[in-house]
Amino acid sequence: MEKVKLKLNTIKLFINLNIVEILLIVGLFFIVTATFMINTILALYVIGIIFVALAIFLIKYPNKNMRRR
Repeated sequence: MEKVKLKLNTIKLFINLNIVEILLIVGLFFIVTATFMINTILALYVIGIIFVALAIFLIKYPNKNMRRR
């Protein structure tokens, strides 16, 4: 039982530290899914724009934890 509580606390900590990223990914998933329902080619353009925007964001604001390594 103690191992289960430890695992749940680890998962809760992970979610609390990354809630913004999780919500961003879920939101982008719904946008792409809705676009695929409208038109496939348009959805591929949306996915490409999302990946380019994420790449620019990650270049501009790198993860602070990764810099220490």
